[in-house]
Amino acid sequence: MVALAANWQATLSKQPAGNFPELRPLRASYRFGWSGLSAATGDIHFAKPSNDRFELEGTGRTTGLVRALWKLDVNYRATANAHTLAPMEVQQIENYRSKQIITHLTFSDGGVTRSRTEGQGTGTETKTKQFALPNLFDLHSAALYLRTQPLEQGNIYRVAVYPATNAYLAIVTVTGHEKISVRAGTYKAIKLDLQLKRIGKNLELQPHRKFRRATIWVSDDPERLILRIEAQLFVGTVFGELQSVRFDDAKQASRDPTDREPAGLAEDACADGKDRKPAGARGVSGAPQAFANPVGRSLEAQFAIDRHVTKVPSLARRFRQSLHDKVHSVRGLSAPRQSHCVALREELSQMACRRILPPVSCPDPWDLMDKLAGFAADG
Repeated sequence: MVALAANWQATLSKQPAGNFPELRPLRASYRFGWSGLSAATGDIHFAKPSNDRFELEGTGRTTGLVRALWKLDVNYRATANAHTLAPMEVQQIENYRSKQIITHLTFSDGGVTRSRTEGQGTGTETKTKQFALPNLFDLHSAALYLRTQPLEQGNIYRVAVYPATNAYLAIVTVTGHEKISVRAGTYKAIKLDLQLKRIGKNLELQPHRKFRRATIWVSDDPERLILRIEAQLFVGTVFGELQSVRFDDAKQASRDPTDREPAGLAEDACADGKDRKPAGARGVSGAPQAFANPVGRSLEAQFAIDRHVTKVPSLARRFRQSLHDKVHSVRGLSAPRQSHCVALREELSQMACRRILPPVSCPDPWDLMDKLAGFAADG
């Protein structure tokens, strides 16, 4: 068992952080979903508060129908060493409808210490866990490290990552270069393939039961922003897509670092957010101010708007129905009568269509929620 553990550890990427330009301070918004449903939104703020520290703050929340079934608000904060890109601390707060989970990670050269508090009010319980493995990354520091590498066709990078509750071996392969359109714009992109294996308590590798693989598109420019992620999970294909980005330095934000085309801000016809075509709007747009409170004022405003807008369709629906009834009556009086043959032919055609078209079955949203909650708990 020890020999097997040593074998995979020997294959970990040993390249130091590259000389690639460091990421500029920015604010960005993302949209997430799966199985044809828009499920959540997220806002991030990346900054360099001191010469030796990078910091990432983020908020996220479920939206729409998904929120009605599974309410979740998340606050995330991670810090990394600006020189080595090694992780320092992570704090993640998950607020569900009936409980709160607070996860705190403290990294050292030899591994990570995790404390996890779960419960509500006075009924909370805190558990502490040590995991010893040198050169561990969290999600934030792993992304910072990988963006400094050459990322040339066929390159493979193997890093050990501890996102929240378990450690994983992440195998990242550069599979190509292509253009991709997202709501934030059209970019030249680097296409990456991601595979994960769980690292057991004895440092043995185990298959990930719920994650199959993922494709990640990163902008092929000095920023190397994450543009889109498509992950194949046991619940279906989960996606995340960049909606907008704004750099904190206005002068630097006007610099055009890539062959980026403007993209339209109108919503896709497809619910899963596939590639969008340019429509003449600016590709870089202002993101809402983040972190004014645990879920962000912009998120509260959006929720309030969603709540009030639902009252409008009933009035519009009654007006349209009344208009439709009147028009239908007029057409019935003025329309020429169809011959018996024409009417019979149309009736037979409709019957044939009803026989040919199979019934459509939709996934049970409650079942999807339970499966996604189980996947989130394994993070």
